[in-house]
Amino acid sequence: MSEHVFLFTIFMVLAAVLLVFGIRAFSAIAQAKYRARADGESARTLASIDASLVELRERIAAIERILRQVD
Repeated sequence: MSEHVFLFTIFMVLAAVLLVFGIRAFSAIAQAKYRARADGESARTLASIDASLVELRERIAAIERILRQVD
């Protein structure tokens, strides 16, 4: 086997290994970004639900006051 072919083969194997680890690192970074974005959206959604619940509690409290006055 020629020396050039041997070195080329070793280089290609090492390049493949580095490429696999590079893709895994990129994937981990991308997943972290997407999860952080999703967490931010979830926090906004929970805040809007909490605001709706506060409004409902106020309305229920007003209805209870009216019902107590009727009794």
